[in-house]
Order: sequence, then C-alpha cells, then structure tokens
Amino acid sequence: MQAKKLRKFPSVYKRCKRSPFLPKLTGYASALSCLACVVGLTIWMGLVGKVSENGMQLFIPFSIAYGWMACILGWVSLRQVGALLHKRKFFLFCCHFGLFIILVCASLGSVARQSLTMVIGVGEQKREGVDSSGHLRELPFAIELKRLEAGELPSDRIVSEVNVYPCEDGMPNKRVEVNQPADVMGWKIYQIGFDKNKGDATGVSIFELLFDPWLPFVYIGMGVMALGGLVLLFFSFTGWRENIRWKSVCIAAVGGLLVAVFACSDIVIPKLSGDALPPVLRSPWFIPHVFFYVLAYILLGASALTGLYLLCSKKCENDVGTMRLCDKLVYMGVAWMTLGMLTGAVWAKEAWGHYWTWDPKETWAAVAWFSYLGYIHLRRGYVSKKRLALSVLLISFILLQMCWWGVNYLPSAQGASLHVYR
Repeated sequence: MQAKKLRKFPSVYKRCKRSPFLPKLTGYASALSCLACVVGLTIWMGLVGKVSENGMQLFIPFSIAYGWMACILGWVSLRQVGALLHKRKFFLFCCHFGLFIILVCASLGSVARQSLTMVIGVGEQKREGVDSSGHLRELPFAIELKRLEAGELPSDRIVSEVNVYPCEDGMPNKRVEVNQPADVMGWKIYQIGFDKNKGDATGVSIFELLFDPWLPFVYIGMGVMALGGLVLLFFSFTGWRENIRWKSVCIAAVGGLLVAVFACSDIVIPKLSGDALPPVLRSPWFIPHVFFYVLAYILLGASALTGLYLLCSKKCENDVGTMRLCDKLVYMGVAWMTLGMLTGAVWAKEAWGHYWTWDPKETWAAVAWFSYLGYIHLRRGYVSKKRLALSVLLISFILLQMCWWGVNYLPSAQGASLHVYR
C-alpha cells in the first residue's frame, strides 16, 4: 500500500506543476505579498506591545500570514529538490526547506508542548507543577530539592541540586543551573530563579519544566537553515572573483571590519571570565551570537550606504557593478544575521526554555530579517525594479535600527524584554 502511494507521488507533483493556479500562488509576486503582510503584522504587534506566544498564534491574521508563508516554502522546496546538485541553488533549497521545517514543527510543537512552573523549597519533594492557567498538573516523576546555591547579586550563580524519582538513567542526582537544564524522561528542567519573598532568600527554587516532542525537528530545521547560510556566504565571497576591483574592496572591508571588531571587543563582547556577567550570559553561545550580529550590522550598514549612493546619484539603472556589490553585501549580511538568529534561538532555549517568545527584541529582529528577504526576492524576481528594491533596502536598514537600539525607546517594550540585564 505504501509503495503504491509513493509511486503516485510523482504524477501528483507533475499535475500540480502544470496547474496554472499553484505557480502563481507560490511565485515571486505571492512571496513578496506574503512578506509584506508578515512585516506589517509583526510591526503592528511590535508597536502594540509584548504579546505572549500563545496570543500571537491565536491572532487570526498572524496565523493566516505565517500559514501562507509555510505553504509557499513547502511548494518552493518541493520544486527545488530536483536542483539540489546545482551548486548555486543548493543554498536556496536549504534556506526555504529549513524555514519550512521550523514553521511547521514549531506550530505543531506549540500544541503538543507542556510548560509547568514549580516552586520548591529545600528538603521538599513535589510531583506536580502549575500550568499557564493556574491548574496543577502531575508529572511522571518527583523532584526533591537537596540544595540551592544562590547569591544576592545579579551576577551570582543560581544552582540547584535535586533528586529525581523514578530515574530512567539510574542517576537520580541532577544539577540544574541557568544555561544548563537537566533532562528527565523527555522533560527539561530549567532554573529560572529563586523566591526572595518567602523568608530565606536561598531556600526556595523556581523551576520551569518543559516537554516539547517537536523540538528535535525544529533543531533539524535550524541546522538546514544554518547550512544554507554558510553556503550563501561561501558563494558571496567567491563571487567577487568575477571582478578584481570589487574583490579588493571586499578584502579591504573585511580586514577593516575585523580590526574594528577586535579593537572594540572589550565593549561589544565583555570577557566571559569576568564575574560581572549575569548567569544567563555565561554561555558558549554568547560570543558567536553577538559576533554574527556585529558582522551582519556592519555589512548591512555598508549595503545601505551603497544603496543610498545609487539612489542619490541616479546611477542604479546603469552602474551594474555597484548594484552587484550592494546585492553581495545584503546576501552576506542576511546570512550572518540568520546565523545570529539561529545561535540566539538555541541559546534562548538552553537559558529560558523557549527558542522564540516574541520578546520585543526578537519581534523587531524578525521584522528586519523578513524585510531584507523582501529586498532579496524583489531583486531576484523583478530585476528591472532597482529603485523600488533600493527603497526597500533603506527601509530595511531603518527597521534594523529598531531591532538594535530603537526598541529601547518604545513605550510598548518597557520592562517587557528578556534582553535587558541588570
């Protein structure tokens, strides 16, 4: 039976491919319309204020827009399977298919995921947690808090030593720390704080317990997207061989970039060995996440300056070399930004238990990222609309500033961001 279904798949695919409706639904015009809707809705939610993850999914226009995007990504990925051996199209497949996996599996995971909060004192043993609606839910295991190490300063570590019963691996003793959750029977136990309002400041620990069966598939999607970003970076660099002049500019720019980054490393990336960092920042993901974003900001800033020059000088229609340079800078900047977002998502999962919570910073990062994707699709699908594409590029750079520092001044984001450390 399964073999018959598989044999029918190519014929179904060919019928869909010949359909006049489906290609239009998933073409560049549809992709750009979808990206415009996604950017507009996400901007609106970023201005209104922090919306919970469940609240975002219950917002019908949001669900429709992202469902539309998932449909486009799925069909485009299917069309690009036959071009996997084409070196220039491999990264396109990885980017489309990786994002498709993330959107679909994250949506399924939001339905199947269980999240409970447990407040437990030293010497206590508990077998239930409180869900988001305030109801007690029983766990398949019991947790006993043996010891809690916590200080008064924000930079002090918070470490809990617990016993778990029953224990499937034969080692009931577990250690739970910020950025180092414990794994128990498919559940992850996160240290999210300690309660100072119940007498002894170091006697009560607060855990978040998460069960997410779709998480491995989300990580697979992230890995596929990261591979696409790395391949895109490789071809963006090697593409400069076509023009020696721009290759020299690239080498000089990258060299100056690295000098600037390392010269400002004490400001941009504090020393991990210092005691002043909050526990959440003491992670191996800290340096790559920040470094990737620094590279992305500089390259996208250079692309904005190049685009502004082309618009002001009115040379965008004739200066093919500078326009190509602008495209290359955007490709590299978006690739680094993608890697920065992915490493940040993995880090957030290890620190807070959620890889994406639509925190104000995350919301505006998504806005900027989708806006730059709009520029890329506009350049690939409508080559002659250069002035429109450059205008989108400048708007994208403004949105990037909102992600970087502008979000700090929005009234809707005050006190709502997890990306503020004191």
